[in-house]
Amino acid sequence: VKANKLKYTKREVKRADEAMELRRRLSFPADETLLKYQSIINIPITRKDIMRSIDIYGKDRNSIRGKRTKKKSKPIYMESVYKPSDIQQHINIDIFFIEGEGYLISVLTPLDFVMITRIKNRTTEALRAAVYHHLATAESENYEITHILCDGEKGFSAFFNAMRTAGYLINPSGPGQHVPVVERKIRVVKERVRATLQSIPYQLMFSLLRYLVEYVTLMLNFEPNSTREDPTSPYELFRGLEYCAPTHRSVPSTAPNTKCSRIPSIL
Repeated sequence: VKANKLKYTKREVKRADEAMELRRRLSFPADETLLKYQSIINIPITRKDIMRSIDIYGKDRNSIRGKRTKKKSKPIYMESVYKPSDIQQHINIDIFFIEGEGYLISVLTPLDFVMITRIKNRTTEALRAAVYHHLATAESENYEITHILCDGEKGFSAFFNAMRTAGYLINPSGPGQHVPVVERKIRVVKERVRATLQSIPYQLMFSLLRYLVEYVTLMLNFEPNSTREDPTSPYELFRGLEYCAPTHRSVPSTAPNTKCSRIPSIL
């Protein structure tokens, strides 16, 4: 540093010191950024003073230490896909139980996107909260829900009038009847849960069962809909984004960890 200072006058060295102090007060911006500062009124230094401070002192040590990372973060690549949010959707709702634990399931049609929420009981308050949550989730993605199809569950019928006032058309099934679309999804979810429980070499804790149900539902949304001509999954259509496939293990297992295809990074 002493040798570098000998190349300049005392006044130039002083202004270089002022440039170093200004860098500190500005919270250590990059040198390239500092050279572009033009919006600060009455700035006491010039571009040459900044260049001179770099020549004398080199890169600021505090800045290097503060900005150093262990490894460079990998960029997240998100590919957009066509999102049919202009198509009106019907929501098919029902409740089901696994090991005595209740869940509200909703299926958007024709999108075929499945949503599941755990419910503590079958009271009107619990069901209303879960239904409104699913409606809000769909509408947050700009999907318009026009019809609500459900069975004759008393907890549902208690807030039918409120739903009609909100602009939804309610279509409850008759006594002893069920909504075919959602009944089929319930059967598939239960089958997948049983298959997963059979595949793990230990007994799953009951407190973790709800997360397995959510995981199975998520994986179900990643499957291409057999009724559509294109292989786009309900998840991609609902979110409008593709998903990546990192190395992922669905559940703890003794099998080696291999790369799974079409598994999202959000898990």
